[in-house]
Amino acid sequence: MTPHDRDWRFAFRRTGIPLVTMLLSVAALSAAFFFHAEQRLVYEALTTDQSTVQEDYDELVLRRRYVDRYHERYRQFHALGFVGQESRLEWIHALRVATEDLTLPRLAYAIAPQLDVIAPVQAVLAGDDIAINVSQLQLEMGLVHELDLLRFVDGLQRSAPGLMRVQGCRLDWQQQPDVSLKVEANLQASCSVEIFSVITSDVEQQVAQR
Repeated sequence: MTPHDRDWRFAFRRTGIPLVTMLLSVAALSAAFFFHAEQRLVYEALTTDQSTVQEDYDELVLRRRYVDRYHERYRQFHALGFVGQESRLEWIHALRVATEDLTLPRLAYAIAPQLDVIAPVQAVLAGDDIAINVSQLQLEMGLVHELDLLRFVDGLQRSAPGLMRVQGCRLDWQQQPDVSLKVEANLQASCSVEIFSVITSDVEQQVAQR
């Protein structure tokens, strides 16, 4: 055995165990880094899923608050006839009742076909579930006094279904009253009225089932 061989054996005995320990430590550290990276990817995926679930939950809570806040108002609008199909027979009946209550000399009316309304502000959650319609109502009536017009409009607002908006009225004095009428009309009133109705998805389903 040469001195050179003895040097290698001596060096191996002195450094072999530390070298093996170092290699095992490097392998363990590499495995730890790899495991940490894998766990971080899992953590980020779980965090993303949690954020998505939280956003969905917050949106659900918001929708629930909208339902709780506006359901009662929706029910009242439905009872008033503002939500639902337009009932022209009820409007004609309301016009006749208001005329008889005030004993108006005469009344003529014409209701135009319904048209779609382009709302200035779209509902955030409604989407395509809501459609707003409007009908134009033209009124020609004879009045005994100017206040009869206000009483007539007030009576319509109380008894007629839906939501109405008076666009404008014109009053003209009658120079030659119609003597054929039991009550002479001193004034001729011409009014333009809009009748609004809201059609929701549940109303469409009810109409389709009929």
